[in-house]
Amino acid sequence: MTIHENIDNFLAADLHGDLSESERSALHTHLIDCAACRTLHQETKLMDKFLEENLAQEKPDADFEQRMLVGFRTRIPKHSRSTGWLVDLMRLPAVQISAVVAGLLGFQIGRMVTRGGGAEPSTSIQIESRGASISEAAFKQLASLVGEWQGVQDGVPLKVIYTLAANGTALMEQMQPANSAETMITMFTVDGDHLIATHYCSNGNQPQMVTNTVGNLEKDGVTFSLVRVTGMKTPDDWHNTGLTVTLDDKDHITQLWTYLYKGKTGTTVMHYARVKKSL
Repeated sequence: MTIHENIDNFLAADLHGDLSESERSALHTHLIDCAACRTLHQETKLMDKFLEENLAQEKPDADFEQRMLVGFRTRIPKHSRSTGWLVDLMRLPAVQISAVVAGLLGFQIGRMVTRGGGAEPSTSIQIESRGASISEAAFKQLASLVGEWQGVQDGVPLKVIYTLAANGTALMEQMQPANSAETMITMFTVDGDHLIATHYCSNGNQPQMVTNTVGNLEKDGVTFSLVRVTGMKTPDDWHNTGLTVTLDDKDHITQLWTYLYKGKTGTTVMHYARVKKSL
């Protein structure tokens, strides 16, 4: 059975770290070529994020949960790890997941009404507001990078300039090696409850990466993962697959890039220091 034919199980296993390195590389290579599976991949990640952040704490009564579990287990193979009923839920197709989520939301709304909480804002509004505020706060942290930075990679000096564009709604990173006239650009923007980083590479491709969970730039960093890439001539082309930006202190940042080339993964780490203006 091909990856395409078994995409639901592959995406669920990838989401929960059950794939080997070779399986994960094969899956990501397939996602580059298959627009339908890329869309399903993004839907799966967004649904998992929604469930984990907003429904994992809501515990239905034991009889209700048992009925749901029995229904899930008749449709899907048993998971190899004891990761709970939310993991099993993610093996269902997106349409079935949506139906289950709708049922759980109805359950939660019923609880709110029973508790006399009808005057509270709706769950969806609270979720959207909270997610947007977190992503906007993370973008403000990234915006603090505005200015000129310098670093060295493999003995080659690098210059990086961050500027705000589009009325302050986009952060543009321009990176230029000292030995090249080429400038690579990465654009950071907010999209609802997550951030997007689109990298315009000198290799001619444009990976678009998003945050699965918005992190803190000053603590564990803000991590972006590949959802789609344009401009690829062949699936073996070198392209970035992820980026983590960490603010070590107000004058030093670290970038960790991951990439895929001919089916093999790799990592590049860059350290930059802020160029201070002379008085």
